[in-house]
Amino acid sequence: MKQGAFVGVRTELERLFGEIPEAEWQALEREGYVDAYEVALDETERQEALTLAIQFLKRRGIRPRKAVRTQGSAYSLDGVSGAIVALQAAELNRVLNAPVGTLTETERALRDTVNGFRRQYLPEGLIPPESIPEWLRAQSGAVVSETALILHPEVAGEVIAKIQRREPVQLTPEQVQSIQQACETLAYGGRVYPVREGALQHLKACVEAVRAFTQWAEGDCIAYVLSGAVPEGLPIDWSIRTTYPANLSFIQVRVPAFFRPETVGRLYAQVRRGVARGSRLRGLQESHIALIRFVEQYRLQHPKARWSAITEAWNAECEKQGRPEWRMRVETVARHYNGYVRTLLNLATAVQE
Repeated sequence: MKQGAFVGVRTELERLFGEIPEAEWQALEREGYVDAYEVALDETERQEALTLAIQFLKRRGIRPRKAVRTQGSAYSLDGVSGAIVALQAAELNRVLNAPVGTLTETERALRDTVNGFRRQYLPEGLIPPESIPEWLRAQSGAVVSETALILHPEVAGEVIAKIQRREPVQLTPEQVQSIQQACETLAYGGRVYPVREGALQHLKACVEAVRAFTQWAEGDCIAYVLSGAVPEGLPIDWSIRTTYPANLSFIQVRVPAFFRPETVGRLYAQVRRGVARGSRLRGLQESHIALIRFVEQYRLQHPKARWSAITEAWNAECEKQGRPEWRMRVETVARHYNGYVRTLLNLATAVQE
């Protein structure tokens, strides 16, 4: 047996099975599977020899590794995304309550879509976040986009020609084909809901409008429209695909553009280890980020609040969270807050080389 043949078949089998005990390799060699791989005259015979070796190992209780297919979403837990989301929520609130004449066309469409939905389907006001799953399940109506009707190819050309000549067109059932299509869906809380005519169809339009404005995750958009809840941060979408026997893994990570290259690198390493943790951006401390989010959240609930009231509530929250060192004086909180926001927005809009 040539050493090259042993190396070749071993490489192929370990790509499929992972590390194989030495005793199994000796059995493969003793039974002639390695020699069969070596004397193969072409790729077809080589694959046949490899298949026989695979079947031999399976009979001995060795099982191939399964292809790993993992994907999901997480949040940046460094808090920067959470602070930015709070600013986005404040801007959303402004758009939804602003006079029409002060808005752009896109903002007007967003305002009309969300406010129209809330007036029609939430007449008693927003619902608590914990009631959202029950509300989604309660909606009835026909599922949207279950089927589509298309012309059979042999008649499509003739029909189009008649339409172009403005001649009347008559179709028989045999000339029309019905095809099944995947229905639209809404994903919330780990469950997928088919979009139905009525409330869910209108909610889907709201979600798409809010998502285009914010890039929030779909579930977060649903929660905002139905309850006014603000998400914890911007989503990080990631996926891992590993194929065998090629043994190649591919990682895709979708992150906000303000992430520094070194942050993306750390995130990649964390996803690679199957761990989604945030990292900290320079320029803002944890207390600064927490203050931005707190102020914007407080203003959503108390639009006319003065800095004295905000500072009092912030200091109370610091004590509650066990961070008395984060307390601030009312004389300086506004100046510091505005500086922190400028730093945050500079981070968010900076082009990283």
